Formats: sequence, C-alpha cells, structure tokens
Amino acid sequence: MDLYNRLHEPRTLEAFVIHMHLAWLYLLHAELTRDNVDFRYWDRKRGKRARLVKVNGEPKTWELSRCVENRWKPNDPVSYLKDQRSVSEG
Repeated sequence: MDLYNRLHEPRTLEAFVIHMHLAWLYLLHAELTRDNVDFRYWDRKRGKRARLVKVNGEPKTWELSRCVENRWKPNDPVSYLKDQRSVSEG
C-alpha cells in the first residue's frame, strides 16, 4: 500500500491499475480452476489433434475481458464497465 500512498512517486495510478488488473485476472483464473473450466487457448486445425497455444513456452490463458465474459452475464454492471473500457481504449 505504501506504493500508492507516496504522493511524490511517479506513476502511482498506473501501478495501481496494473496491480488491480492482475489481481482480478488471478482471482478469476482461480475460480475457473476451482470450477474445472479450461481457460487455456487451443489451436484446433482440421485433421490434426488440438494443441495448446504457447507463449514463451507457457500455455496462453484467457485475458481478463474473456474471463469477465465467462463469469458475468452481458447485462451485469461489471460487463458494462468492461465495455466502457474497450470504447475508451479504441
């Protein structure tokens, strides 16, 4: 918490946003693991076995927006905030 309370430190807001993003991502990944949902990306080509998509040797997992879509219904306020974030980034 000291990182966010230091007024003279640059980028305290950016650090807070990044940490909150990661916290929600890890929380939703834990829920998906608990519920036995496979949240990894698979490469499914015709006529071949499905293979895991890998990034730096590790399986690629769902990003936060896909986890939110899986967790909450489209009319939920959390989904609304996700959509607003996408509009502001675009």
